[in-house]
Amino acid sequence: MPLGGICFVGILLVGYLSLKIPNIRLIMLATCCLPVIAGCAMIWKSTWFHHAATPIAGYTILGTFAPVTSLVVSLGMANVAGNSKKSFTAAATFVWYTVGNIVGPQLIVTQTVGQHYPRLWTAVIVSYALLVVLSAILYFMFKRENRRRDMLNLDKEEAERIAFDDLTDKQNLHFRYAY
Repeated sequence: MPLGGICFVGILLVGYLSLKIPNIRLIMLATCCLPVIAGCAMIWKSTWFHHAATPIAGYTILGTFAPVTSLVVSLGMANVAGNSKKSFTAAATFVWYTVGNIVGPQLIVTQTVGQHYPRLWTAVIVSYALLVVLSAILYFMFKRENRRRDMLNLDKEEAERIAFDDLTDKQNLHFRYAY
């Protein structure tokens, strides 16, 4: 029940904040990954005994994975333009999400229960740490590209004229990345 509550509140909170505060999505993405990493480490490295509080607390804070998922999807859709490119991005996101759900159970080796399934927790921790690093890289790339495009001083009437053309985010210099 607490895990579901954290998922529910987390998704609503990041959605609300991303509407109210511009360019906070990648910061929230990295921030939401940190409790997942901590929760995995707590479950993996703590002692598992009857009524053990640490693994339960670690499991509970894993609920911040839900906002991560919604932020990844929203960032993909907000930062891609062009029908084909947007469709490909949505499909690729779905495929990789599915691949992760297929691979995850394969990392559980019953013979390693005494060590608390090290392959599983290592893979999850590395994946979320990589997501934090990639979020930071994307943040600076998007910020730099938006600044470069702002310095071009493009005609606003042209932006209105090409608004509904099927241009990609690279082709449309009026496009701004949401980070």
